[in-house]
Amino acid sequence: MLSGVFASAGLDLPQTGTVFAARTVIVSVLVGLVVTVAAGLGPALRATRVSPVTALREGAEVPPGRIGRHAAKIAAGVGFVALAVLGLGLFAPGIDAEGRLALLAPGALLGFVAVALVSPRLVPPLASLLGRPAARLAGSAGVLARRNAMRNPGRTAATAAALMIGIALVAFSAVLGNGLRESTKGAIEDGVKADYVLVAEDGWSEIDPKAAEAVAGADGVEVATGIVGDRARAFGETLGVDAVDPAAVTEVLSEEAYAALAPGSAVVTQKLAGEQGLDEGDSFALTAPGGKRLDLEVGAISHPDRFNPLGLGDVTIAQADYDAAFSGERQRYAFVNAADASAPALERALAPFADVELQTAAQFSTDQSAWVDQILAIFYVLLGLAVIVSLFGIVNTLALSVLERTRELGMLRAIGMTRRQVRRMVRHESVVTALIGATLGIGVGLFLAALATTALSDEGLRFAVPVGSLVAFSVVAALAGVLAAIGPARRAARLDPLSALQYE
Repeated sequence: MLSGVFASAGLDLPQTGTVFAARTVIVSVLVGLVVTVAAGLGPALRATRVSPVTALREGAEVPPGRIGRHAAKIAAGVGFVALAVLGLGLFAPGIDAEGRLALLAPGALLGFVAVALVSPRLVPPLASLLGRPAARLAGSAGVLARRNAMRNPGRTAATAAALMIGIALVAFSAVLGNGLRESTKGAIEDGVKADYVLVAEDGWSEIDPKAAEAVAGADGVEVATGIVGDRARAFGETLGVDAVDPAAVTEVLSEEAYAALAPGSAVVTQKLAGEQGLDEGDSFALTAPGGKRLDLEVGAISHPDRFNPLGLGDVTIAQADYDAAFSGERQRYAFVNAADASAPALERALAPFADVELQTAAQFSTDQSAWVDQILAIFYVLLGLAVIVSLFGIVNTLALSVLERTRELGMLRAIGMTRRQVRRMVRHESVVTALIGATLGIGVGLFLAALATTALSDEGLRFAVPVGSLVAFSVVAALAGVLAAIGPARRAARLDPLSALQYE
């Protein structure tokens, strides 16, 4: 079923035979039992502390437990620890990007706990604000729905918690994904000066160098040059090596370090230079896969953008040096400056190369960031699963609320509320609860995404908020609230007023 959902989203998962082992069933049952028992311990202990007199009174509120009485203090303490861990991950000196993300993970988890503890105090103002449209559109039913959502903040917060967590994770992924997309596009826009790019039809395979040569012969083409890549040994490890034409590369790429490239010299990345203690003018040896050795001098140090899909290697050398030591000839990309050449003329020059596609710089930027959309599609499908899970929580809470308010509903019916108004009241209460979960989830997701973006800002990651996606998440949450209210609303509307007034 999940494979079908992914396929409908344009993501075909690898097709293999389904393996159904007994261990899968056993582990699933054990995990379910342990989680269920652990989740029920707190409510069970709290139920044993309720006095019989309080339990016999209809509509009586159960007094808060020990944790509930000190929830604000606990939330403040957990929040302080979370901020301390997050601050350490963001601002502590001498920590690389991986270390910062490792510290952000426990800090974010503690932040979730703090938000969950403080959410009952946030429910009344949120319910009051989010319930105002219902109060205006649905009249008295909307007013009652808004007040019902505010009546028991703890229950409303607990009901919205599952939806909050799901939307927080997906909002975090959406913001981070949008940042990756914008960073990738920005890196290409800043790094590529060419008018067109030659790529393989699948977007990642290598292409025949003769394609660039064919395009270079078309009328009006100023420059047509490509990037050739391979692996080599240096400093006791395997490095990525790229080769470019020094005379042409600066016409199609913006990296200033390539201006210093010449036969016998090399451009190394800042990361490799830092790891090996290299500086301009230093010498090092490079051994090609065939065993040939190149003695090179560091001509310049480049500062490549981590999110640049061109993926230039640790070392970039001149095409002449590459031809003398390496045997690989296929290009990863080729760049074309076509001042007076038209796209149809370039397409005709590429006609013999069926696997090569001509793209504008804008098309290349869009295609190279398409993988982000595929990853986001997976998370959006998972959001759907999270929404389905949260629906059960909202349904159960509404059903219990209808049962507890049986006499109250009977009184409302007795004084003139119609069945339609009852259904509307329950439905709006459900929507308000779902929107509370969405609001808290989006807020937490934005906060976590801002932290992750800050931690990776030195790597070139940008903070970009997908407003349309966040609005869509809110709409999905509202629809989830409507669906969750169908059963409880029908049950509440079908209550007989006389029987409900006699309900004990």
